Amino acid sequence: MANDVGMEGGNGVAKEVREAVKRCEKQIVDALQNALSATAMADCLREVSMMSDRLLASLSAPMAEGSGDDSAQGATDGMAGTAAAAAATAATAAAAADGGVDESSPPRKKRSRASLAMIEAERVLASEDERSALNGGGRFEFDSVAEAVADIAAGKFVVVVDDEDRENEGDLIIAAEKMTTEQMAFMIRWTSGLVCVSCTQERLTELELPLMVEANTESHKTAFTHSVDFNKGTTTGISAHDRALTCRALADRTCGAGDFNRPGHMFPLRYTETGVYARTGHTEASVDLSTLAGLQPVAALCEIANDDGTMMRRDDLSVFARAHGLKMITIADLIKHRREVEMRE
Repeated sequence: MANDVGMEGGNGVAKEVREAVKRCEKQIVDALQNALSATAMADCLREVSMMSDRLLASLSAPMAEGSGDDSAQGATDGMAGTAAAAAATAATAAAAADGGVDESSPPRKKRSRASLAMIEAERVLASEDERSALNGGGRFEFDSVAEAVADIAAGKFVVVVDDEDRENEGDLIIAAEKMTTEQMAFMIRWTSGLVCVSCTQERLTELELPLMVEANTESHKTAFTHSVDFNKGTTTGISAHDRALTCRALADRTCGAGDFNRPGHMFPLRYTETGVYARTGHTEASVDLSTLAGLQPVAALCEIANDDGTMMRRDDLSVFARAHGLKMITIADLIKHRREVEMRE
């Protein structure tokens, strides 16, 4: 009986989702025909996203009770199909946002609209069968460190998690010299927003950046230095454009101490020599990954957060990584990889 109630509720919400998808498709057509802005598309994306979440919630209770019958499985399959339809519509809206905006609009505004649409599309694209497997206790398999290093070299983000008995958090990490405005905007959107940049002591000495405090009482002794903003081509320093520029400048050895204002909106961190061998933190992991990728030993990092402001843990991080096509590794595996590489050398 409980399963029947759950099925009815799920089917009801599924119908609402299908209707929302149809409304979204109509708004896209209207927007393209009438050369409207992307506002209507953004509204419909939010509606489809919300309805998809409701669909998932409506089926979670009966599935959590351990039902293994064919009807429950059918409901799950239907849910996945409906979510796929929502994702396809979201992707269409994103493409329309890129091409449907008046070409006379300022380039930055055009990119911003498209980026917002793509973020919503990517979130919906997290497949429901993958969510179900993870929530049902399926063990997530981490990616290889070699794959992560290749992505770092290519200027992509990777997700790095530390030990569950340490911070038990995951950081978005990218080589500082590869950071773009769009990537900084993505990082700010999905993290705590306090973007840091790991640097070696040698680089910090060049930039005349001392530690923020002499007596560090922070629980993991994270070595913050004075905060900075690059002072060429920036305004207040807080925008994604300005922070990305500061990030790249910190990795640029032609930039010196006089090229930065203090205080600022980017937070350099001092890397511990020998890296993850000496300290199993994200600061050391980020620099080690950049070094392994053959890039400057400077990397941007920030903790990935849920929408309610809490930190994502491993199951949530694995869903996030798959939804955004990112490699996800552990610091423990990074230590093993470094040893293997160094033994071969």
